[in-house]
Amino acid sequence: MNKPFKLNEFEVDPSRCSIKSLESEQVLEPKVMDVLVFLANNAGNVISQEEIFSNVWPNSIFNPSSIQRSIALIRKAFNENAKSPKILKTHAKRGYCLEATIEPISNSQPSLAFHLLGWKGITTLLFLIFVSYLLIDELAIEEKSEDNKTNSKSHPIFNTLIPVPLKSKGAFSLNYAPNDKLIAYLLQDDTGGSQIRIYDISSGEDYQLTKKPLDFTSLNWSRNGKLLHIRYNENEKQFISHLSCFSKYCKNNEVDSKPPITINDQRLISKIESIDGNLLYFLSSSRKNENDKLVVYDSSTKQFSALITAKTNTNFIIMSLSPNGKQIALAIDVKSNKYSIEIINIESKKREHLIPLKNRINSIDWHPNSQSIIISQREKLKSISLKGNVEEINFSNYQIVINAQYNNLGNEIRMTLVNLDVDIMELNLDASTNKEKRLNKTINSDQLDISATYSPIDNRYAFQSNRNGTMQLWLKDNQQESLIFANDENIEFFGFAWSPDGKEIAIAGEKQLFIVNSSDKTYTGFNHQSATFYLKDWFYQSNSLLVKTQSKNGAVPAIYNLTTRKLTTISKQTLSYPQRSINDEVYISHHNSISRVDSEFQNTLIWHSETGELHGFSIIKDKLIIAEEVDGASIIWSLSLKDRKIKELYRFPDSDMHFLHSNHKGNRLLFHSKFNRKISHVRLK
Repeated sequence: MNKPFKLNEFEVDPSRCSIKSLESEQVLEPKVMDVLVFLANNAGNVISQEEIFSNVWPNSIFNPSSIQRSIALIRKAFNENAKSPKILKTHAKRGYCLEATIEPISNSQPSLAFHLLGWKGITTLLFLIFVSYLLIDELAIEEKSEDNKTNSKSHPIFNTLIPVPLKSKGAFSLNYAPNDKLIAYLLQDDTGGSQIRIYDISSGEDYQLTKKPLDFTSLNWSRNGKLLHIRYNENEKQFISHLSCFSKYCKNNEVDSKPPITINDQRLISKIESIDGNLLYFLSSSRKNENDKLVVYDSSTKQFSALITAKTNTNFIIMSLSPNGKQIALAIDVKSNKYSIEIINIESKKREHLIPLKNRINSIDWHPNSQSIIISQREKLKSISLKGNVEEINFSNYQIVINAQYNNLGNEIRMTLVNLDVDIMELNLDASTNKEKRLNKTINSDQLDISATYSPIDNRYAFQSNRNGTMQLWLKDNQQESLIFANDENIEFFGFAWSPDGKEIAIAGEKQLFIVNSSDKTYTGFNHQSATFYLKDWFYQSNSLLVKTQSKNGAVPAIYNLTTRKLTTISKQTLSYPQRSINDEVYISHHNSISRVDSEFQNTLIWHSETGELHGFSIIKDKLIIAEEVDGASIIWSLSLKDRKIKELYRFPDSDMHFLHSNHKGNRLLFHSKFNRKISHVRLK
């Protein structure tokens, strides 16, 4: 069934990978659509995961996570709740069944609107449309006298993703010229540096602009499109320069010939933005532990000055200069997963708080009318008017969105979609041979599999995974992976911890706690009634959790009592990781040191590195397992808490492996693999 068909109130077009309803159109990935078509061909029958996989992924090794992810995306397209689906139902340990009416769509068949409304409904709808046009004409006359009035529905409906046809694989930092005729991007070469390339949209030509590779860190067009601002590193210094010739016939380009602007005593953390190159705006952090700044550089006087400075314990993340050059939209990290958007008036330097947000902001850009902005957060896009009205831009997507920007008409959004793949590796220190002792990849779903933590009593471990489109908690028991917390509400995870007996797992959200039974997967949830904290461990001798929470000076260790639901700080020492011993002693890491917190809340130094960088540690009875990076290598140490003797357990030649946890015997260790990014560049229309 490759021809269009009706599925209940939806129209499915396999050739276009689209699912339409009266309200919207969703676009699926080709393989996900293949899964849906196979289920539609077998509607009413229960189909096993193995049968789906063998038909959609023939000659491949069976991977149930591919099926589970496809099912989640199909349900999302149908706006179905996984707990109570009406169309695509799960039959435990048997498979899936598409319970829907399937009808082919012929060219002469009435449209979806006709099926839903009938002749009478269509007639009424046409009449309403006619009346609406009359009203719109009248309103348009009134709105001409209200230039500053912002429409809360300021953007059209976006629902179609179109790939950008770049010829170069591995392109990154794409930037469209304001006239929408050229795309500038970076491409890494064999030397480890990058070259700036141009893609001509009309002709399809793709050519290199720079003469030599450099460590370019960002590029951005000036608002008038006459300059391409560039940021790069060389000889441990930072520089700002620009290009003004974008033809493939350019003989001299200014990044090579013109003296660049040297950046001293500050670290650039944003792109360089300007209207015409006279005044350059960017974000910087000081090398002297001062607060972040929004900086303006005057090209005529060659002087830097701070437009505004970040408040204590906040950080500037990303900025965007408005097309009219009068304002800057600024994203700020307020800590504990709290963020805010501010609008900065350049002339008066006045800061106006626009809206608070949760979850990190990946990109920010202005609408061409300078009356609203667009931001990306994880897989989502949001339009925010200058009145603070937020509207989510819905489109079928499960990947992380970065570098989202409007075209010059505001009717198209260009962006980069990033699929992050992190695997979980296990090292067996008791293996009989070096070959067996090597890292074994135990979790591999082509998605984010992170934060693996062993049970305190055996070799089971829990881990977070976004393989089904949202972050969920999974369990690995021997060779079996099972979902134990589906996270239907898509909450932000703030850590999890095993109970001392290994029967339960506590999961922290921003304001919630969930206690999950690791055997039957049931759970209870409640509001923890405290400031946001990050959950790290569960005490043996008290019904309490070890967490880290935010203070004025940074993250500090604290105890959350599950009975009284009160949070108590136990040390003023800021930290990276807190851990508890089998005797419920608390150990904390700070920079390259590990200390023990005693009953009087005093810190005793246990271990310190003079030359390396601490990556993590675990406590096993009377010893510490410590992961340290030294001269580019990752070293695993065992430190006796009795006599402080230390010995090397294992050494990796590079530092790509990130230590996670040790089992209760100290003979098995879990690691993250290095990040593997799959990038695609698309246009959303």
